[in-house]
Amino acid sequence: MTPHLVHIHLRSRGAEAALNPEGAAAVAALADRPGVVHVVVHSSVLPHPVVGLYLRESGVLRAEESARRLWRELAAAEPSLHGWELVRAEVPLLVIDDLRPEDG
Repeated sequence: MTPHLVHIHLRSRGAEAALNPEGAAAVAALADRPGVVHVVVHSSVLPHPVVGLYLRESGVLRAEESARRLWRELAAAEPSLHGWELVRAEVPLLVIDDLRPEDG
């Protein structure tokens, strides 16, 4: 199975703009779960913190659903994340043409 990058966008139910260190550490610990290749936590990105999950799945839709499931399980179990909700989980689209070197 191919690793897919899925971005999880989070929103605070309170006044916090960034994930606290305990919440960020709990999210980073998802790297120990089966099927998770790598985790990157961008805890203070505005307007919403973003978590990058590299998930080994058979396709994009399965990767997005796995990311949502992992978030739901973690948010339910981790008290420091109870004030955060999932905005969306999506594989970011990259414009490949922008990655080519300029001609001439």
